[in-house]
Amino acid sequence: MAINATAVWRVRPSGSNTNGGGYDAGISGAGTDYSQQNAAQASGTHGSGTTSTFTDSTAAAFTSAMVGNAMYITGGGATTGFYFVVSYTNANTVVLDRSPGASVSGATWHLGGGWADFWTNTTANIVPGNTVYILGSGTPNPASYTYDYSPPSYYTVVSGDTTNGKITFANDPSTPGYKAAPDTTGGMPVIKSNGGLIFYVASDNIFSGLWFVAGGSGLGGYGHIDPANGDNTLVFGCVLDQFGYDTGLVNGVSQSGNHTTIGCEVFSSVSGSGTGYGIYLGGYACKAIGNNVHDTVANGIYIGSGAAAESNIVAKCKSNGFSVASTSGYSASIKNNTVDGNAGHGVEVTNQASLGALVMMNNIISNHTGVGKYGLTIDAGTTAQNNRVKPLIDYNVYYNNTSDLNAISYGTHDTHGGSNPFVGQSTENYALA
Repeated sequence: MAINATAVWRVRPSGSNTNGGGYDAGISGAGTDYSQQNAAQASGTHGSGTTSTFTDSTAAAFTSAMVGNAMYITGGGATTGFYFVVSYTNANTVVLDRSPGASVSGATWHLGGGWADFWTNTTANIVPGNTVYILGSGTPNPASYTYDYSPPSYYTVVSGDTTNGKITFANDPSTPGYKAAPDTTGGMPVIKSNGGLIFYVASDNIFSGLWFVAGGSGLGGYGHIDPANGDNTLVFGCVLDQFGYDTGLVNGVSQSGNHTTIGCEVFSSVSGSGTGYGIYLGGYACKAIGNNVHDTVANGIYIGSGAAAESNIVAKCKSNGFSVASTSGYSASIKNNTVDGNAGHGVEVTNQASLGALVMMNNIISNHTGVGKYGLTIDAGTTAQNNRVKPLIDYNVYYNNTSDLNAISYGTHDTHGGSNPFVGQSTENYALA
């Protein structure tokens, strides 16, 4: 046997990285989940065995309730690692999912208890299909953070796969004040970036219900989650406080595919400056759906080749709401978004190649009142040229912009002028009046 896809791992601020850390309810006869506590349930220093049968008669601490729990074994000729108890023999002996070594004697072991962090043991020991639950201390307060975790930069995540499943890093339901993602108003673990990317080069991963706080400028506007050369990553119901730094959630920087950000909030609780993006959709088939991107250090959302943004609120950012730079001819889309009150343009399209690949429909673009700022601006070409290039930019609502359009004309079905469309724009209530 080996570690199963059904295994879960627990991370607790007061845990230990030498704890067992895991539990697998899929193991026949699985008992009590001892990973949901700070300390190991049992330990010993006289572990021995030559097969998957593991014995410690000195500790004599095994019980039948331990079936399904992970055990960390090291020393005494053992291959250091995490092993699951698959059956109970007696107080001295259990059977593990695999042999820790051909001649183990005097091994140290710890069964149960959560890990102290989510990066030390997950670079090699977890497998596709696993979930890593991260415990937070409560509902984050941007005015006074208690950092639960400060991981190193450039932490490389183990990838999932399409056969056994994605690997999920998620808020532990035991977090005080927990609310299931995508509800971002409850208790979450707070993770500090330490000035760079946290999760890097990921494939087939899910990040759910985690609160990130920028601890530095990162990579000139990029940071936190960067599946640079990976694929199929989902960021769901997470929060990013830029904390005054020019950093954001990143999706598909090197034009990989199928990265999706859903139901996340991106903002900055501390004033700052920069040129980066709250969400960067740089890769083919990357998507941002139903996010609240507001009061960011610079731009809201970047739309690259083949990317799509749908049903987002992008408001009060210090630069553009959307910046579009899709130059490869792959279609990009901006649909059903509320783009309101950003200090820059509502939507800026950098060139005619980007315009020619852009579908932009059913958006509300309002209250861009800065000098020389537009609801929608095209940075190249004339109005006549761009009208011939645009594929489908129509059915949008423009309200109270200094100028609605630059170098392009209204679509046949666009609405412009009229009354404020929102119930309470000043209080960020973008429900339609």
